[in-house]
Amino acid sequence: MLDLAACFAEALDRAEQLARAAGRKPWSINHHECDSTCDGPCEWATACVDGSCGHCVIEADDMRIYDEGGHDASQAAHIVAWQPQTVLRLVARDRATLADHRRVEPDDPTRLLDELRGGWCARCIPDDTPDATLLMPWPCPTVQSVAAFWLPNHEETP
Repeated sequence: MLDLAACFAEALDRAEQLARAAGRKPWSINHHECDSTCDGPCEWATACVDGSCGHCVIEADDMRIYDEGGHDASQAAHIVAWQPQTVLRLVARDRATLADHRRVEPDDPTRLLDELRGGWCARCIPDDTPDATLLMPWPCPTVQSVAAFWLPNHEETP
């Protein structure tokens, strides 16, 4: 059986490592300025306007991503929106969710209904019952939903 919690934790660790390696300063979009090396409009820009070639450069720390045939302005805005600080906040939020909705392991799985032998959510109760003593099989819908973001190819196996 695939351990969803372990796969989820690994995906969060990987995202955190990549985000931390990408730099600490916020990313920004800047525009390349024409200089003496431009013979008229830059070869990568559709037109120079007021000394700017019109193509975007994404910058942070010592990093520069030029759009020389690579990204347009809307793609640059998307890249900047998903900068390392954003990813680190998402990782922290989803680690807290996983901890809050952790799997509770049964002491004796042979004494439980089949759907609870793999454990249950420490937080959730089934929506279709007013009885708070009933248990929600793990992974609960919350864990499945959040994990789907980080593990898009994951298929839950019982």
